[in-house]
Amino acid sequence: MLTLVACQCDPSSYNDCILKAVKAGMSDSAVRLVKVACRQKFPEEPTPRVPATPLPDEAKAKLKGRLGPSLGSLWRGNLYNGNTEWTVQEVELIVNDPIDEAFALLKENRTDDIMSSRYRVSVEVPPLTNVDFTVSVNWPQDRPFQWRLDSAKGHK
Repeated sequence: MLTLVACQCDPSSYNDCILKAVKAGMSDSAVRLVKVACRQKFPEEPTPRVPATPLPDEAKAKLKGRLGPSLGSLWRGNLYNGNTEWTVQEVELIVNDPIDEAFALLKENRTDDIMSSRYRVSVEVPPLTNVDFTVSVNWPQDRPFQWRLDSAKGHK
């Protein structure tokens, strides 16, 4: 009989732990400590990530953003997802030198001379939402740059 009672006292979930441990009249700091202890006993399950697929061109066209140097090689960006059905999970950005690109195009469309770098950025941008992101970019500080969104992946 005692074993049965003891089993009923042990919490079986995070919420159950909170309900069993928090008592009337407890201070806010005591309740916070209970929440921390319960979370340690019942860690939060990570939300499964839906597999990403390439966005169609018409959905990719609805992505807008900005990117620029922030501190050293750390660049800051912002991405707006103008889609109503797609959540963006990953973008691939290309940073290149606009002067190199102009000269390369003049030389019989030879784009192999362009100084450019490609960067893949994991993001989570729900429909009709702005999200800030950072990315480490290996680009000379004194060199001009332009960037573009090359590809994007996500899910409906």
